[in-house]
Amino acid sequence: MARRLFFLALSVALLLGGCRDAAGPPRPAAALPIGTLELAPAVGASQDVVVRVTDAQGRGVSNVQVGWTVAAGGGAVAPSASRTDAQGDARTTWTLGTVPGANVLKAAPSGLPEVTFSVAANPGPPASMAAASAVPGQAPAGTAVAPAPTVVVRDGYGNAVPGAVVAFTVEAGAGSVAAAVVNADADGRASAAWTLGTAVGGNTLVARTGALEPVSFSVQALPGEAARIDLGGRVRGGKVADGDDAVANDGDVGDTWRVAAAVVDGTAADDDVVLGGAGRAGGGSGCMRGASGATRAGSGSICSGSGRGGSGLRGSGCGSGCAGRSPASA
Repeated sequence: MARRLFFLALSVALLLGGCRDAAGPPRPAAALPIGTLELAPAVGASQDVVVRVTDAQGRGVSNVQVGWTVAAGGGAVAPSASRTDAQGDARTTWTLGTVPGANVLKAAPSGLPEVTFSVAANPGPPASMAAASAVPGQAPAGTAVAPAPTVVVRDGYGNAVPGAVVAFTVEAGAGSVAAAVVNADADGRASAAWTLGTAVGGNTLVARTGALEPVSFSVQALPGEAARIDLGGRVRGGKVADGDDAVANDGDVGDTWRVAAAVVDGTAADDDVVLGGAGRAGGGSGCMRGASGATRAGSGSICSGSGRGGSGLRGSGCGSGCAGRSPASA
């Protein structure tokens, strides 16, 4: 009886051993990615990539060679080939390209279909900022600067950085900007609507982002065009006093003023100039004031002529009183 049991046990052991030898080592049946990749990394970033090779029962298969190839994006991979470890994992380090966009890596396990890894690379953080427009060296005080001051923000590889936050600060000239903080557009550009201060002199606008070197824009504010034309020589005893010129204020640039020799008792006196509209001589005192291109006297003289305002004018008055002020049509 004991002998029978011995031979039975031996037979079972031989049978099981034969089956084990027939099955042999695990054979690769599938490959799959392991772990999670950052799906929107910055250009030039590196990350580890792992692929696992398994048999039909899902057990890891060791010592399987896997080749790695960059298929898109211009990046690099190292090493370009590796073997699976005891868990069936093969790994490499993938460095993305330096241009934003799609990056693709392919893993090719020996005897199995390829495994594809894809990510979209974004621009890196701001690394530089530079002027992207040339502002005029000078402009009338109180006017908007054109073209508008513009900067471009780039990453360490020269790619534009959309959405970069740029702060614009007026640091001289007491001007203003429509928005103190601007987000860069798709081309990495940020612009400021800058209006110069109303005083003549230097104006400076400074753009900043993060800890990068600021960018400055400078414009010299000049006197603007005349906003008023005032005609104001004093009239004394029928004469504009020596040294009293007609001064341009009160009126608009481009207005035409009538200037002529004084009309005294119906006769134009040589070399006498008085500003005003059309009319005839008369006695008395008062001021000439123009309205809608003509002049009228309170109780004073009215003289006529043609010319442009803005120049100093001297000469004889027409009666006593003050010179007129008003644009008159040509």
